[in-house]
Amino acid sequence: MDTTSRYTLISADGHAGGSPDQYRTYLEAQYLEQFDEWRGRYRNPFRDLQNDGRTRNWDSDRRLNDLHADGVVAEVLFPNTIPPFFPTGAIIAPAPAAHDFDLRLAGLRAHNRWLADFCSKAPGQRAGLAQILLNDVDAALDDVRWAKQNGLAGILLPGVSPDTPWIDPLFSRKYDPLWALC
Repeated sequence: MDTTSRYTLISADGHAGGSPDQYRTYLEAQYLEQFDEWRGRYRNPFRDLQNDGRTRNWDSDRRLNDLHADGVVAEVLFPNTIPPFFPTGAIIAPAPAAHDFDLRLAGLRAHNRWLADFCSKAPGQRAGLAQILLNDVDAALDDVRWAKQNGLAGILLPGVSPDTPWIDPLFSRKYDPLWALC
């Protein structure tokens, strides 16, 4: 066996996200006061995001050092922190209703801007997945275009559950423009 050969290891299940303070800098100015109110009320329910290990989500140098120490040269990044204005992690949060759509969309866009910057610090080593919402197809199309123009590798579709009747199921013809763009 040739012990000098190496395998290329790419993690297809990395998780990253900004800290609340970092996300604040990526929000549009019109949302800062509401962000400060949300931040004052919000308590993170995830134990792995409450100790020093959480900085691996947003500390680029630490993350690269940890990955390289494990022999990993690149990773696909899914969200792992709480975007502004979300009640919990974006992956498990219910779809926003009409009354909180604008704030939740602003929070996801802040995350996506942070993610594009984070990925740009390690070109070719990070493939970030932008998040979108399905409440407004035109907004989702804008977000997919933005993600592509800003170097993100793909999108993460939110789940559509039966208890959110204001969101059409993924097989709806309403999303045909989104599938065509993707």
